Amino acid sequence: MKKLLPQANDLDKLIDVLTYIYYHPGCSYVEIADYIGFAERQAKYYADACVYLDLVLEDRMPSPVCEDIFKNTPQYVTERVYEKIITDDLMGQVFARTYVMPDSDLDAFAQELVSYYHPEIASSSTFERRTHNIVLWCKRIINYMNLKHK
Repeated sequence: MKKLLPQANDLDKLIDVLTYIYYHPGCSYVEIADYIGFAERQAKYYADACVYLDLVLEDRMPSPVCEDIFKNTPQYVTERVYEKIITDDLMGQVFARTYVMPDSDLDAFAQELVSYYHPEIASSSTFERRTHNIVLWCKRIINYMNLKHK
């Protein structure tokens, strides 16, 4: 089964959802929504983003990667999640372009890649929103790196 391209736009909330799922394996979308404070639909977006990154299984159980993160490097959860994004085939290319050519048309580049990797996304608004989220994620990671290494 092909994974859905993430719709979650806030990486901090994604990490919060990942943490919640780790400590509450098999939790429902309603439980995630109640914990984070948003709609069940949004809880699904964030849980699905964790699935896309192989951090959580489809039944909202922690994946082996998630288990490893929390058991061996819990102080680096953020960095390990960012690593999963950077090493993703699609998102890694957007990250590299964002880092090396920050003034280029990043949304257009992301759209080109998403069209190749996920041609099933037909809706224009969905397509643009999801591709823009990838760019936002990459910019967030770069800002984090710049602040951490000052």
